[in-house]
Amino acid sequence: MARTGKYLILLFIVVPFLASGQKSVREAYIQKYKDLAIRQMNTYHIPASIILAQACLESGNGTSRLAVKGNNHFGIKCHNWNGKTIYHNDDKKGECFRRYITAEDSFRDHSEFLRNGPRYQSLFDLGQTDYKAWAHGLKAAGYATDKRYAQLLIDIIEDYELYRYDTPAVSEKEMRKARREEKRLERKERRNAGKSEIPATGATASASEIAVAMPSDAKVYSHALKRYVYLNNGVQYVVATGEESYRQLAKEYNLFTKELLRFNDLSSSKDKIAAGTIVYIEKKKNRNKAGVYTVSEGDTPYSVSQKTGIRLKSLCKMNGLAKGSELYPGTTLKLKK
Repeated sequence: MARTGKYLILLFIVVPFLASGQKSVREAYIQKYKDLAIRQMNTYHIPASIILAQACLESGNGTSRLAVKGNNHFGIKCHNWNGKTIYHNDDKKGECFRRYITAEDSFRDHSEFLRNGPRYQSLFDLGQTDYKAWAHGLKAAGYATDKRYAQLLIDIIEDYELYRYDTPAVSEKEMRKARREEKRLERKERRNAGKSEIPATGATASASEIAVAMPSDAKVYSHALKRYVYLNNGVQYVVATGEESYRQLAKEYNLFTKELLRFNDLSSSKDKIAAGTIVYIEKKKNRNKAGVYTVSEGDTPYSVSQKTGIRLKSLCKMNGLAKGSELYPGTTLKLKK
């Protein structure tokens, strides 16, 4: 009995110590590779949180044999690989895995593996901040056999707040600067309580103009670079100040101009964007969980698609509309099938 008691005491001492050690190793690993993950996100539009969580899980925080001996941080097997290889016991004994010269090569190949893999294409229809959908999508596509894979990724992301890195083109330095700016703005808002202000640095539109264009339940997602980033229907967008073009905005968020136009259901635009205009900086969704939208005076299929964060093509298809259809106030439109 006394011996059992000693074992229990040791257990209570050792287990927390080991857990603490694993946490510090993981934190160090995240700090080491977070900027690389952000660069991959900005290039391939895979959430940095997902990249980091997968790397932590698949590489044992950089301590696995595949990571140490083969610089393979994502457990990617050979498949049609023509480069160097390393053999490792996984689901089967002596399986072939890809071997890289550097960890950066591994991160880049992981991004290309997902971007070019047919079974992963549906993931790129998801919002860049929807890490839960990405986690479940990776499991559904067969990235790993562990039934708990999606939840394991989500737990890592939430325990270490990796979702902070999912804002486009935001580095750790910029995030710290953004947090300082947010606090400054909060102090200013408290001093000017009761006054209506536009939550976008340098904006020139009036609050009423913004209210017309923005969803009524819009929430600030983060303060990135020169403006706030909002979330609508799980999709990130910014509000134009009237001083920029789509080309300039695309450059600001590390996007191609055509890509930004496509996100906003536009084919071309050379002029400056009107102040107060919603500009999505990632792909809109095919539906909105709100289910229905009641048409207001002046609404068009395009304006509704922007207000609800739904692709124009999807909105029109669900409601049997053409892009130029006239909408009548009071009419309800379906936002999901």
